Amino acid sequence: MDLRNQSGSILALRTRREHAGALAETLRARFELEPVEVGVPESPCVFLELYLPDGAAAERIAAAAADLPGILKSSVRHYEARDWAESWKHHFRAADIGRRLRVAPPWEAGSGPAERIEVIVNPGLSFGTGLHFTTRFCLESLEDAAARFPGCGFADLGTGSGVLAVAAARLGFRPVLGTDYDPQCIESARDNAARNGVERALALQVHELGRDGPLPRHEVVCANILSSVLLRCAPQLKALTGSLLILSGIREEEIDRVSAAFYALGAQEEVRDGDGRWAGLIMRF
Repeated sequence: MDLRNQSGSILALRTRREHAGALAETLRARFELEPVEVGVPESPCVFLELYLPDGAAAERIAAAAADLPGILKSSVRHYEARDWAESWKHHFRAADIGRRLRVAPPWEAGSGPAERIEVIVNPGLSFGTGLHFTTRFCLESLEDAAARFPGCGFADLGTGSGVLAVAAARLGFRPVLGTDYDPQCIESARDNAARNGVERALALQVHELGRDGPLPRHEVVCANILSSVLLRCAPQLKALTGSLLILSGIREEEIDRVSAAFYALGAQEEVRDGDGRWAGLIMRF
């Protein structure tokens, strides 16, 4: 699917001005989309606008964001094709990550240095482009883990766009599993796996952590999901992990609590990093 030749939709989320900053950060972390704030200076309320490829995607994200605090109202409107293409080009650019990886949208595929392992992600299909701190942390940690556990199994829980699972396959992990509770995310991950030529190296399935049955154990596991889920599902995550557990999607103020929960289950903290708002952990069992 080439977004450059398509029209799109804008999801507009109305919120009080004082809540806009926190809500925008949460939207970036959960959906890896860059909200644009629109409003009249003297008004107590503003709109955060998200740009999506079509009305169905906009409605899906509206439903997924419905539980976020601060949203007063949501609406969807059409976006013209030529402006939509330029919007995606503006918000999603190729990025070199770590020592070896490069995440790129389809229109910048092949534009990077030959020594970089390129991961092509269609940003309009799902969540996760590698640009937010949480995903970057996971990609950098995954790159290091590939050197420590060459050829071992990897599981990506909450795969979204599949960017981590695809990167794992490109880095040589086998087998690779990607799960998500949203069937449309799994379809997006399949699309991106095929785009990168690794569809036969990935097993992708609909699965909700903490609700559905046990998953196979993998040497390296990544969960880039909300802290509340990490805390609630800590025992299941331990059971899935052979050696290394990469955790992100954590607010800075929650990182001590998340680390302590896994320490209580026998894990040792190896790495902690953050950008002042979001944080990540690497735990070793």
